[in-house]
Amino acid sequence: MNTVLDALRITVGSSPRSADHRPTGAGRHAKEGWLIAGLDLVAIAVATISLRDLSVGSMMCSVALLVTSSLNGTYRKPRLATSTLLELKSIVQTASVPLVAAATLAGLGQFSPSTIRFAAFVVPAIVAGRVVCFRLLRSLRLRRRWFVEPTVLVGTGRIADLLETSFDRNPRRGIEIVARLDPSTEADAARGSGADLSLGDVVAQTRATRVIIAFGSLPDNELAPWLRTLRSNPIEVFVVPRLHDFGSSSGDVRAQSCNGVPLVWLPHREWRREQVAVKRTIDVVLSLVGIVIAFPLLLGAAVAVRLTSPGPIVFRQIRLGRDGRLFTMFKFRTMFVGDDDARLTGPDRSRVTGVGAVLRRLSIDELPQLVNVLRGDMSIVGPRPELPHIVEQCLVIPGYAERHRVPVGITGWAQVNGLRGAGTSLEERVAHDNYYIDHWSLWFDAVVLIRTLRAATKGR
Repeated sequence: MNTVLDALRITVGSSPRSADHRPTGAGRHAKEGWLIAGLDLVAIAVATISLRDLSVGSMMCSVALLVTSSLNGTYRKPRLATSTLLELKSIVQTASVPLVAAATLAGLGQFSPSTIRFAAFVVPAIVAGRVVCFRLLRSLRLRRRWFVEPTVLVGTGRIADLLETSFDRNPRRGIEIVARLDPSTEADAARGSGADLSLGDVVAQTRATRVIIAFGSLPDNELAPWLRTLRSNPIEVFVVPRLHDFGSSSGDVRAQSCNGVPLVWLPHREWRREQVAVKRTIDVVLSLVGIVIAFPLLLGAAVAVRLTSPGPIVFRQIRLGRDGRLFTMFKFRTMFVGDDDARLTGPDRSRVTGVGAVLRRLSIDELPQLVNVLRGDMSIVGPRPELPHIVEQCLVIPGYAERHRVPVGITGWAQVNGLRGAGTSLEERVAHDNYYIDHWSLWFDAVVLIRTLRAATKGR
């Protein structure tokens, strides 16, 4: 079992570069981000000094602007094109929404004249600061070779050729192609080294901070786990979307263009650090509130379990969490003592106690897991944790190991889509879990919670 768990941890947390070659991309992007954030602060300071406005409304607007910009990745996301015009819509939306919200709160539902003036001044000031920032970045890349990212281009054919030519001809983009690979062979195809090198070897040797995936000979179902391994590390990954000529990426806010070819950025763990911190804060708050509100229900369920069948009130079970870590999960006992594993193997319903059947139908038996959330073992929303021996049996399922990239949860995308318990397709559950992880956002969590509450009220 230890060998299996070690293999799972390596699969989930492995890096495409060796331990002696730490990825430097996060630090480089942080420097660009600090430059942008610094100029945003300058814009806020200029607005405050020019208008001589130190009101509560202007302060709330400033804080809301900086927090929202940080959460949506303004100071972290990598940029292939530093153009203020291309980012103007995003800048105005990012600045305007928190400013309007903060102004409304500060004025108790009414806009004060000073807050309106501040908002009207600070948004153009931020746009001007972004113009200065992008021009400075382009100049530093051309003259000093600062903020230039060593990049591995993965792919064959016309699109990959077009991208490489474009980056070579436009050094202001800050992309230097240091290697080019065919994902089917992972052999060096551009620099003529003659050696068969894996992507991890190439990234380590070149100290690349970005990987661009263009069209190649590797099928998508084989490329997906490869990309998930990359996204577990602070290496910036861009992919060319399929059917991009038909606008397949036109609605994706992460899409950027290079010589007419869209490249969609795949955020990694490091970029989501702020959102993950917010998610953890929400988990703690919701679990505390949930315990307080549901205390009468918890007490009633505990008494009912104790009075209707012999045995412990709370059932403890070892489960697998994020990156293969073991933890003790808590549930109300719903089965007779000695039949606790039967739920996972399709038990005879006679093994479930009468009270246990009600607790299961209403999902009340899961409520003690709020304690697991407080302890940090679990999240409110995430893939359901599995038993170690189940994991051992299921590692052969494509994508199964990748579902352990994030904290496990009380409820998840698979569960709200009816994929829970024995009798459901494990492959479908894995697909839903990985979809949730790949498309995770705080709003996605809210959707899962709303659908969970709706299902709970209906007793499903």
